[in-house]
Amino acid sequence: MRRLPHFAILVAGVGLGCAAATAISPTVDRAGESILFIGNSLTASNDLPAQVGEIATAAGHPLRTAAVTAPGASLLDHWTDGRAARAIRDGRWSVVVLQQGPSTLPESRAELIESTRQFAAEIRRVGARPTLLMVWPLPGQQATAVSASYRAAAEANDALLLPAGDAWTIVAARDSSMVLVGSDGFHPSVLGTYAAALTVACTLVPEDRPSLARAVAASVLRLDAGRRDLLVDAACSAADAARR
Repeated sequence: MRRLPHFAILVAGVGLGCAAATAISPTVDRAGESILFIGNSLTASNDLPAQVGEIATAAGHPLRTAAVTAPGASLLDHWTDGRAARAIRDGRWSVVVLQQGPSTLPESRAELIESTRQFAAEIRRVGARPTLLMVWPLPGQQATAVSASYRAAAEANDALLLPAGDAWTIVAARDSSMVLVGSDGFHPSVLGTYAAALTVACTLVPEDRPSLARAVAASVLRLDAGRRDLLVDAACSAADAARR
């Protein structure tokens, strides 16, 4: 099996308030590649980490995933709480993914950059690479502002960028009937979570689009061929653009 690049994924919250509770998912197989997600309900909804594992495994790249999640938590909340940092130190991660909220305000962008810096030091200390999961805008916000904040944080901290929000923008522009959000207009639908997970997978195994397409075909989504191809192309196009 081709080994994935050595990084660790840390996904942290939306920044809608302090963490109310933290859940640590069980780790799966100790062998092979491993990804830690640290985040909030955007990560917990529809179990994004499990979706990433299923897609990668179906594409022939088995990996284990785990997550530290807290409702409404920001990266700063997770840093203050301490459990996310302990999870980084205690696991043998290849990738740790950091996810905050949209972070469109100047002060939110500054916090995203600084909190990523703090976590990046812990991540690199265990031999993993810091990674940022770009989310999508709240109603009334601009996707371009979300993208700009995450790109700035990734560049400032030499972090890998997982541009899920950009993939969502591509999907919405090509087929508005593909509903990516739930009833609140922000948390992901099952399709939205799958699009984000596919973006993660396409970033980690960029040369394997045919296998990713087969993984979508085998999923519970039951999309027709045209929409399957659209989803894979949107995810991988966003990932390709983020690497340039």
